[in-house]
Amino acid sequence: MKARIRFLTTDEGGRSTPPRSGYHPQLKLGDIYTSCFVKILFGHEEQCFELGREYEVELELRLPHYAHLVPETDECELYEGGRLVASGRFLRSQ
Repeated sequence: MKARIRFLTTDEGGRSTPPRSGYHPQLKLGDIYTSCFVKILFGHEEQCFELGREYEVELELRLPHYAHLVPETDECELYEGGRLVASGRFLRSQ
């Protein structure tokens, strides 16, 4: 699934270092939190995400049986433990 997300800056309570493409935080799907991989859609696989910048990404669930929960929300939130590190919206197929 695709999303447009923005990683929070350190001052906003986000990470202190930028993650790389392939990063695996928890994705909030309604009341469920599940692990996913976050990959940059346009760029090199080794590229780092810049904090405070918006990206189009591919989110790959580590446990695909939660995929049915994605249509229930447009909001996309990524967490490390209880800390919100990125937010945005899922991109729907036209």
